[in-house]
Parts: sequence; C-alpha cells; structure tokens
Amino acid sequence: MKISVTNHTGSRNRGAEALVRTIAKEIKRKYKHSELILHSNDYVYDKHILENLYDDYIFSYIIKTPNHFSNKIVNKAFYKIAYMIEKIINKSLFSSLSQLKESDLTIITGGDILTSDYKNFRKHAAYLLESNAVYILAQTVGPFNKADEKYFLKCLEKVKYITVREKESYDYLSSLNLDIPIEHTSDVAFLLSVLEDEDYNKVKTMICFPFEDKTYVTLSISKGIVKYSSLDEEAYKNKFKELIGLIINDGYNVVIVPHVQECRVNNNDLLFGQELVKEINNKKVFIVGHNLNSVEYKTIISKSVGLIGTRTHTTIASYSTFVPTISIAYSRKAYGIAKDLFGDNYENYVFDVENFDINILYKKFKNLLNIDIDKEIIEAQRLKAKRNFDILDQLL
Repeated sequence: MKISVTNHTGSRNRGAEALVRTIAKEIKRKYKHSELILHSNDYVYDKHILENLYDDYIFSYIIKTPNHFSNKIVNKAFYKIAYMIEKIINKSLFSSLSQLKESDLTIITGGDILTSDYKNFRKHAAYLLESNAVYILAQTVGPFNKADEKYFLKCLEKVKYITVREKESYDYLSSLNLDIPIEHTSDVAFLLSVLEDEDYNKVKTMICFPFEDKTYVTLSISKGIVKYSSLDEEAYKNKFKELIGLIINDGYNVVIVPHVQECRVNNNDLLFGQELVKEINNKKVFIVGHNLNSVEYKTIISKSVGLIGTRTHTTIASYSTFVPTISIAYSRKAYGIAKDLFGDNYENYVFDVENFDINILYKKFKNLLNIDIDKEIIEAQRLKAKRNFDILDQLL
C-alpha cells in the first residue's frame, strides 16, 4: 500500500512539520507495512529533520512554480508534459507526478493551502487533479474567492473524503452541496507528542536553556504576519518590546519560540526574534535559536506559565498541553480553532492583531492564568484528531 503525502512546503515551518510528522506516525501505527512518500518543497531538510518517518522524500517541483492558470484544461496539459519529461529523465527525485500515479491514496496536507489567502491555490490543486484517489485531511478549506471556488469545484473528481479542522470550513463546504463525505474533525497536531523528561533535559543542556520550568512565558512572534496584514514592521516590533516589558515587570522570564524559519527573510521568525532580543538586551529574555523540531518546541511550550502566540501550531501545542494561551489572530483559522475549543467564550482566548493594544492583550492573558483549561475539551479534540486516521480504513 503506497500513500503520497503532498503539498508540504517544508519543515522549516514547524507547524507544517508537526502535521506531516503526526500523519506519518499515525499511519505507520495503523498500517505498519505501508509505504509513505512525502512530496515537499524542501525535501533535503525534511529528510534530515523527519529522518526515517517517510520511506522516500520527493521534490515537489509542481508547487515551486508560480500560481497556475485558471483554465483546468491548460493546466492538465502542462501536467501531462511534465509527467512525460519525468519518464524521459527517469530520476527518482524528479518523479512527483509519477509517484502520485503509483500511489493508492494521496493525502493533502499543508494546513490552509486550500484557500485563497496566499493567492496561489491553483498550483496546490495540481495534486487534486493528478492523483488516483485523494483524501483532504484536517485542513482549513476556503472560503475561496469566486475564481478559486470555481476552479476548486472542477478539481474534486478524485476526492474521496474531506475532513476539516474548524467548523467554519465545514459550514462553507456544506454550503457548496458537494457529493463527497465531509466531516469536522480536528487538527492532527493535537496528537503531537512531547519529550520524555530525560530527552527534554538533554535538549535544555544542548541549547543552554537558562530558566526553570514554570518561570517563563513563551512568545511565538510571526514575521510573516507583517506581510499578510496592514501592520508596520517597526511598530509591530515595538509592541512586542512593550509586551515583554510587562511580562518581566511581573516577575516572569520570556522565551521566544521561532516556530517558522523559512529561507524567505520576510517569513523567518528567527531573524525577527534575534533583532528583538538584541535590542531588548535583557538576560531575562531568551530566544530558542537552535534547530529544534516541532516536538522539542512543543515540550518547551508545555513547561511554560503560558503562551502568547501568532503561529497557529504554537497555540495548538499550548492548548493541547493545558497551557494558558492567547492567540494573536491575523486570519480566520485562529478564530475558528478557538471557537471550536471554547464556544461562546472564544474571545477570551483570541486577540485581533489589527487592534494591537498591549495593555488589553496582557490583561486578557493574566486573566487566563487564573483559569484552568478544561481537560475534557482538549481530550475531545484529540479524539477528533484521531478520527482523521480511522477514516483511512474506509479509503484503503
């Protein structure tokens, strides 16, 4: 049984890594003899950080191209030519379409690539068109702009099942009256593990971690948020300086977790965080600048007093380990996940980045420190996340 996991932009984004890591572990747990192929933009790095979780790592050249045409027929012709070139070249690395056609199932990952948010949906849809059978697994889907929605509806012939990670995505897809099973589950990263104490202590020694457990607040500061919002970068940085000052004045240390370290400078949290730490110049502020994976970052988050985060999967890491969390939201996915978790009280856990009043944000955060997260809510999310893999029994 051969399964292709596609649309992975690369594990330098630890949120994307958390998805493909969990998908691989859960599939191998259920189907020990399955062959897993990861189609990735950054296959060399993925092979390093994911090690032997996948049986092969393939360069996903299709989504390294600019966004594809709005005409499905033109794109299909392009994919046919690319497939023929793959056969002529006969190189294992350059075989993304060939691997798809040999796979029993294609699993679409990527979090929120099936949206119009990043203005490149159509190239990601190539895997919908070229696979034998498709499972869209625990994604944010839509809402699309009109042109993308029209294209999306033309790409569903091979899709056998769709699960989504927020009710808003479920409601949107339901409104399209698709003849495909659709289910509201949960983000698979709710199943991501944490390190055992012995391994965690090794990591702390390696990175010279300076603080004891439960003495620090974790910050996840997205550089990319500047690009996808109307924020001024310098003003954004100054807001976090102000926030860090409030945290320190309350007697806490601060740990910055750069969860996304992409090659693109405008979406590299490490570069931005280093600038911030250098300007603050305070020994109570520490940035985890080492090349850690999503499990190691999640473990550090789990040992903190609380998290204030702009990256979705840092907030999932903290929610799922019962750490008080404020999600600084710049897209609907943050609101959607909070609504699914906390219902009518979701506003206590989310803060709009466009209304970035630090005093109000920090007051919200301090209020959460006195409220225990309902463990039954988180366990329900874990069960819904596991449901994504139970569905595989119907598809394989």
